[in-house]
Amino acid sequence: MLGGSINQYEDKVEQYMKITKSLYKDLVTVVKDQDTGDLVVKSHVYEIGAIKGAMSLFPTKEHPQNLCFVIVDPVHWHVILFYHKWTSFW
Repeated sequence: MLGGSINQYEDKVEQYMKITKSLYKDLVTVVKDQDTGDLVVKSHVYEIGAIKGAMSLFPTKEHPQNLCFVIVDPVHWHVILFYHKWTSFW
């Protein structure tokens, strides 16, 4: 869904919106506040750009599709690593 080096754009975004919603529900924990009835995001999301003293997460180059997130879910005691590195096709 992020595309890639030979990304082809679509005019119809309905399927992309459905998969985005599904991915969000899989990655982030949301609960209903008992007192107010409001929805509250419980997950903590951290964007990782580099790790001190380690090799680069994205050795090729800076690109908008390079990303790394660590999602901490304190409700279910889960940690999720979401990583995507753009790679040139050519």
